[in-house]
Amino acid sequence: MQQVRPPEFGEAWKWWLPPHYSSFGDEVDTLFHWIFWITMVTFVGVELVMLYFCFKYKRNPARKATYTHGSHSLEVAWTIIPAVILVALGVASTKTWATIKNPTDSDYPQEFQTTVKIVAQQFAWNVTYAGDDKTLGTDDDFTETNILNVPFEPIDAEGNATTEENVRVMLTSQDVIHSLFIPVLRVKQDAVPGYLGNVWFDVQRMTSPGPDKKHLTGDSRYSEDGRTLIDWEESYEIACAELCGLGHSQMRMQLKAVPRADWEAWSHTKSAAAKARAAAK
Repeated sequence: MQQVRPPEFGEAWKWWLPPHYSSFGDEVDTLFHWIFWITMVTFVGVELVMLYFCFKYKRNPARKATYTHGSHSLEVAWTIIPAVILVALGVASTKTWATIKNPTDSDYPQEFQTTVKIVAQQFAWNVTYAGDDKTLGTDDDFTETNILNVPFEPIDAEGNATTEENVRVMLTSQDVIHSLFIPVLRVKQDAVPGYLGNVWFDVQRMTSPGPDKKHLTGDSRYSEDGRTLIDWEESYEIACAELCGLGHSQMRMQLKAVPRADWEAWSHTKSAAAKARAAAK
């Protein structure tokens, strides 16, 4: 995608939302804030009116009750105004929704540089990568559990993508409904049993390498107590956002966004091993 704000824009909302690193994150956040403030103003207004009437018409033995039918004009107003707001929000969000979800939209990517298939299960994400032949369903495919590594999309100082790195995810589930949620990319998509859905994203901020200054090398250290193996490379968290069972809170995945060359080297090593295993059978 082209003509996007630099990822640093998301830092201004760090106290409110996590930073965003996708080309459409700014649009999603703008819609969120509009909806939030409209809802907040409405909520506060309604509560203030309720409190006013609670005190104004509190029990008073000296006052006789009177019957009133209400106000036809007021009823029409509080029906029309929310309807207009909802329609306006729907129109405002149409373009963003189409960019993210509608393959026929002009801003929807026409080409995907990376395609993976994710099969969700209780309580893990199984990610299948196309091997060296770049085609899923062949002998050189390989599968990683709870690990999603993709090339990141570099941008220039003006926030324009210098090289597009659109990632397509073919998403399904083998048991119950799960939901792929990537907060820093503003991506959320249900994984439904028996249905192969599609979701796409780009990552415009590279995750940091470990102390060895290399990506996807498995650079790790044990914690101070010597019990926990810690991955020193930076990663973004992916969670399941659909209650899917007792282990729901543990259904997490790591996302690493690395330079294309490093990703190709990592993928080639994994693909060669998978092809060798297939040939040995």
